[in-house]
Amino acid sequence: MRAALDLGKHLPRDAKITLINNKPYHSYTPDYHRIASAFLPEGRKPDAKKFMSLALAAAIPLKTIFKKYGHVEVVEDEVAGISFKEKKVEVKSGKSFSYDWLIVALGSESDYCGIQGIEGRVYAVKKVEEALNIRNAFDELFARKAKHEHIRLAIIGGGFLGCEMAGGMANFAKKLSALHARPRSSFEILILEAGENILAGASPWTAAKASARLKKIGVKIKTLSAVTEISDSEIILKNGESASYDLAVWTTGVCANSIAARLSGVKLENKGRLELDEYLRLPEYKNVFVVGDMAYFRRNDMAQPLAMTAQAAIHEGRYAAYTLRRLMFGRRPFPYVPYVNKFLIDLGGRYAVFDSKYVKISGITAWFMKRAVPLLYMSNILPLRAAFALWRRGVKIF
Repeated sequence: MRAALDLGKHLPRDAKITLINNKPYHSYTPDYHRIASAFLPEGRKPDAKKFMSLALAAAIPLKTIFKKYGHVEVVEDEVAGISFKEKKVEVKSGKSFSYDWLIVALGSESDYCGIQGIEGRVYAVKKVEEALNIRNAFDELFARKAKHEHIRLAIIGGGFLGCEMAGGMANFAKKLSALHARPRSSFEILILEAGENILAGASPWTAAKASARLKKIGVKIKTLSAVTEISDSEIILKNGESASYDLAVWTTGVCANSIAARLSGVKLENKGRLELDEYLRLPEYKNVFVVGDMAYFRRNDMAQPLAMTAQAAIHEGRYAAYTLRRLMFGRRPFPYVPYVNKFLIDLGGRYAVFDSKYVKISGITAWFMKRAVPLLYMSNILPLRAAFALWRRGVKIF
């Protein structure tokens, strides 16, 4: 979407830009954990209007975003295949779209790493609908279970999303306990992390701050706890231990969209991602860019390949649009310089942690920064008034 917007702004009107997406809206993924943990003070009767507002807080209609760009066509369909030799994209409805230039940004899917019994027993967090399902399932547990019965939420993966989800759900659980007059000791939130520490990609300072904060609000953390099997009520760990659960959320393990494995003439790397040249293009097809979670890019001076994050995807989309324009007009492209991630993580209540190269902040100041990020993002894709209205609605709900 970022690439399509930049091309819409800067290419002449006789250029035809087609954006193909399997939903009619753009999802703001950084707010998924907020949707999953949003407390709607509805009493014991559901309020359909509030629930719809919650769903729309992170789903922005694409036609609204591209309203003033007449040469950008938004197509709601699912990509079924790509023929790089014929320069065609096929969609599930049976249509095909020819192209001169192509930007592939089909994202990632949950990768359950071959864990036995996991299908149908855990909730992923890859779609707005899945975040809503988690919220509803957790809410129902508090309404259905007797007050003396324990409620156990297991979050598999102690990465960025896992920690944000744990913080949000701890806050949500306290409010649900008050609503249903349950003792606060009647619920448990557990993070199961396969590595030695949570937030493996963050600095030791950020990981330590996050760990201390989560423990303070009642979240239990078990490291070196790789999952090998899941039954209806138990999670079996590699170290021989087990953990009981009522609701399990999968926040780790992603791989490139499975369509990557069906493409011919490409090389796949770690997590099924497409290997690219220094301009984020397929080496064999210089008119095809790949950005986001499908992109595998690694320079000699990089310890790790490009991160599979929203921040990195936006940066790559902007670069692809800029480089495509230069090539269209016969100018020399510049090699891609990777985005340096800044960590700004929301950990429940009015507490967040911000970590950049020169500045480290934790607490309510970082939380205010975190709440400003959606407004900055939305003002880049919508008119300012519409962006502010959407942001304000989100603030009101969350």
